[in-house]
Amino acid sequence: RAERLFATGAQEGVVRFSPAGAFVVYLSDDSGSNEAYVSPLANRAQRTRISPQGASGVRWSRDGREIFLLTAAGQMLSIPIATAPELKIGAPQQLFSLPEAKPWGSFDVDPTGKRFLAVLRERSGGAEPATAVLHWAPPGE
Repeated sequence: RAERLFATGAQEGVVRFSPAGAFVVYLSDDSGSNEAYVSPLANRAQRTRISPQGASGVRWSRDGREIFLLTAAGQMLSIPIATAPELKIGAPQQLFSLPEAKPWGSFDVDPTGKRFLAVLRERSGGAEPATAVLHWAPPGE
């Protein structure tokens, strides 16, 4: 049986289920800007905001003990989280900042939580200077 995950007037997206499947982290714009929330699947109306000032992406760690949150300002945060026996959210720790010129369209995290794979948005023409390599020949020629 199919049912709507959210039934609000806001735009919800970037939905990620916890590894155990009992919680969901997602973005919603119902506050006027995209913010990240965690909610139990059994009671999605009971939600907790985890983004300090806007969010553009979220991912659970493989073990479900932290959420990686990309802020609207381009900072990658690690947020400790416990889901049992009740939801407890720790203080965010900044891992790194993205260079302004390289916004991430989407990202994922390796099982160790130490490496990130990102999809970089295409640049429009003229965003970077063109580089030409002259007199180049493949090795051995």
